Amino acid sequence: LSLSELHLRTGLDMHHLQEAARHLVVLKKAKLVNVFRDDIRVALAPNADTGRESLAAQHFRDWRKKHPTPEFKDKKSMTTFTEALTLFHKGKQMKEIKNSFSTEEEFKMILGYLVAQGLVVQLGKFCHFMPGRTRPLSVKPPTRFDTGVLRETVVWKTGSYSPLLQIKEADFDLLETRSQDLAELRFFVLFVLEIVRHQRRIDSVEFQELLRRLEEASGEPWPPERGLRLLAMNADIFVQYSSRC
Repeated sequence: LSLSELHLRTGLDMHHLQEAARHLVVLKKAKLVNVFRDDIRVALAPNADTGRESLAAQHFRDWRKKHPTPEFKDKKSMTTFTEALTLFHKGKQMKEIKNSFSTEEEFKMILGYLVAQGLVVQLGKFCHFMPGRTRPLSVKPPTRFDTGVLRETVVWKTGSYSPLLQIKEADFDLLETRSQDLAELRFFVLFVLEIVRHQRRIDSVEFQELLRRLEEASGEPWPPERGLRLLAMNADIFVQYSSRC
């Protein structure tokens, strides 16, 4: 359950729920994970022991006996360990997996159990910034625009180079050629510094927060689709990949 769901179910305020969650995580009684949205892809955890006679399989069978879902009066018709793993192991999106279950309650129970046991993980979307792979531009470079303030703020000049705070001038110049205006350039620069170099996910709240700040600064709409489209148009230098997390 998310904290928002617990808030609606219990009526407790978010501050107390956050404090309780923090306490449970410290005691290792709860696990903090990214939200499993419908568009998220999942896979089995590497090195998970998933054999039919494994300890994990026996634990699952014992758990199901103690926690059957109400609609399954006949326990033989409940989702088995092997069936559950089969649904979650091919990198499918959550919405596709959810539709494979007879009820949403059954889906949530199975998902919660497998995640809690460390058997299922998310396939996060990440990105490399690889300026060395740049291809020749097939279109005319955009009209020049004033980049002075941004350049002075983020471009490394002298002294110790901090890759999490600064970008090299050649890389900045490259990103400028890929931008139609200052707003796009700011997106590229912040994406490199705040998402790529911190190894944060593209399908994350951090990416959405970056877009929100861009929207506030520029006064222009910055939906996720706009940022993703810019990355796709420059796939030679922004190389996306998936990884278990």
